[in-house]
Amino acid sequence: MHNFSELNATRGSGKKFVHTVTRVKVILHKPHPGNILKGYVVQALLDGLKNSGEID
Repeated sequence: MHNFSELNATRGSGKKFVHTVTRVKVILHKPHPGNILKGYVVQALLDGLKNSGEID
């Protein structure tokens, strides 16, 4: 995520990123157990990328 910077203000497995231009925030959690992302996590990431203008 080239135009996103990681913020350190999360707890647990969460990671927060902010778009450096639009200031749109995306919060992700490390998948557990295992390495499979849930559908709602993928959708949240796509929504954040769309809202920031990174993808159409």
